[in-house]
Amino acid sequence: QELFTNDGKANDFFGSAVALCDNLAVVGAPGVDSTAEGPDLGAAYFFRPIGGPLPMMTLAKIRDYAPGTEEADFRILRDAGINGDGEAIFCGQLIGPGSGGGRDKGIWQTLEGTVDLAVKSRDDLSALGPEFIGARSTNLYLPVMNASNRGIFQSRMAGAGVNGTNNLVLLQYHEGLGVSPLLRTGTDIPELDQGSGPARLQVFREVIQTGNFDNVSVSYVLRKGIGGVNAGNDTGILSVTSAGAVSDVSVREG
Repeated sequence: QELFTNDGKANDFFGSAVALCDNLAVVGAPGVDSTAEGPDLGAAYFFRPIGGPLPMMTLAKIRDYAPGTEEADFRILRDAGINGDGEAIFCGQLIGPGSGGGRDKGIWQTLEGTVDLAVKSRDDLSALGPEFIGARSTNLYLPVMNASNRGIFQSRMAGAGVNGTNNLVLLQYHEGLGVSPLLRTGTDIPELDQGSGPARLQVFREVIQTGNFDNVSVSYVLRKGIGGVNAGNDTGILSVTSAGAVSDVSVREG
């Protein structure tokens, strides 16, 4: 919707400042003249409402069948992300005979045009690579999607070779390619070597996906006592590409 004034002039500079709140807008025009007071006194214009109802499409709702599962429905719909193309990724908890007693969760996405399962609890993750053989997903959460062709999320794991130091993995669902790993706790990061050997990831705190660049940025905590890591240099932010390659480690405590 285009906002305008009926008495506007070219040098009013209408729109040089805009404040939005819900369905309201205040637009500044610092060049507006006053017949009584003089030139360039400025004005602020209040608009309400600035838009009508947005077109909505239901992707999933409680008690719907959960695609990609056997005998399971959506019990709760949790975090969700949406990109600029309207593609979505979301987390859901399941109910029904195939839901692991109501404990199973999963990540669903619409990058292929329909609501499809990415990963759910108890899924075998061996296809992700040799280091994941015998591992399975236990909990899925924190989906994010800002890019046009991929979404990211986190999974807790259990199974062969998995312990408390390496049981969290950052995954991505890439359109046409499926699920692949980006980062895993317990992994040594050579790019964080400050002269005492590679540092080791302990925790991911927050994950941000850029919309225009091939990067995911992660705030992290490192395991103390490995690679010269101590309480003064154990946190920072690193970036990885969609191929899982570390691209930037310039922001680090200490």
